[in-house]
Amino acid sequence: MQQTTNLINQQPKIILHRIFLFVSETDLISSAQRVCHLWHHTVKDDQLWKELLHRRRRLYNLLRIETLEEVLNDADDGMVSEDDFSVPIYPIPDDSPENILMNTDEHGPSEIKAASINKLIVKLTSVQDYDLNFTKQFLLTYTSFITPCRLFAKLVERYAVPIPEELPTNITASEYIRRNIFPVQSRVVLVLKLWLQSAFHETNERAVLQKQVNFVDNILANENSILAKQTKKILQRRILANQPPSPPISHSDIYNISTNNSSVEDMFRSFKDKEIAEQITLKDFSLYSAVKAHELISRAQNRRGVQPNLMTAIEWFNRLSKWAVDMILSHKTIKLRVHSFVRLVSIAEHLRDLNNFASTMAILAGLNSGAIVRLKHTHNELPSRTKLQLEALFELTSSKASYKSLRLALRNMTPPCVP
Repeated sequence: MQQTTNLINQQPKIILHRIFLFVSETDLISSAQRVCHLWHHTVKDDQLWKELLHRRRRLYNLLRIETLEEVLNDADDGMVSEDDFSVPIYPIPDDSPENILMNTDEHGPSEIKAASINKLIVKLTSVQDYDLNFTKQFLLTYTSFITPCRLFAKLVERYAVPIPEELPTNITASEYIRRNIFPVQSRVVLVLKLWLQSAFHETNERAVLQKQVNFVDNILANENSILAKQTKKILQRRILANQPPSPPISHSDIYNISTNNSSVEDMFRSFKDKEIAEQITLKDFSLYSAVKAHELISRAQNRRGVQPNLMTAIEWFNRLSKWAVDMILSHKTIKLRVHSFVRLVSIAEHLRDLNNFASTMAILAGLNSGAIVRLKHTHNELPSRTKLQLEALFELTSSKASYKSLRLALRNMTPPCVP
């Protein structure tokens, strides 16, 4: 320490200023009181702090511009317009109907109904009103209104918190940065970490990974080494996970139901109804567990090509319904058709007991198709018990009141299940 003090005392003031501009802010603040008076005076120089922040902002803006150059030709159908995106975050305007609308609820917290992209980013990285649930919801749905590259550019812009020319009374630049800038930057890094850990799902998001690496290596590492190390580890895991991207589950490889007469008869002779239901459920669950939350969002927005696992599950549902129809129509006599019908209802009952609501509905969709409903003689020969079972299953899966009975069953059942 004595050698360090002597070395600093021997340096011209301009040299100390140059050193200051290349030392991380956290080191400057934590070490200010442990060195000589001259260095302590340097660290307390407001003008130097402002110059340091201006240098940092130039780095942020370079990274942001570099990111934006790659998205100028993006096809942003239904997304944030160029005019809205070009509006700078700083200075942050007060809340008004022009930039944010809230749903007021007397019995609970108010929720955002609509907002500009800047207001959403500010809310996302708020220090006073940070909401983890809002962050998760935003990261799940953001692809409906902004591209990953543009989101990253906005986060970099939010990270570059400016320091005012006129500081509040009785507060130094270093204190202002510690109280008002570091916390916001920490929130931005937290959002980046959550984004990497749980919400990277589309191919075009992988293009942002290198930009995040540049941000961590060139900016964050110089300002907060601990956060930089943590984020870099997550980045490395994510890069490895995306090399190569995991292929979607293919129904053609493992979910092939043959519908010729001999295989149907062999299946019914070889396996009991419960065993067939169990095997269907095992296959169903592997499909269901592969579907990602973002695929459901993309499906609701009718965005093609970004829900491969969901489309495979839908294809399986349709194939199972067709299989149920073929099992009955493959027979020419009423007696054999009734036998197949009874067994299908029994399989649907077992699927219901296994909490496999998806395949239950698939088989019932087949039994309720026009080709089966027209078989009046077959329906007349069904046992009373089968008719009661079928009626109960149709009542469970009825679309009345937005599938109220099915939603109630899902709410009261004991997991696991295939909804």
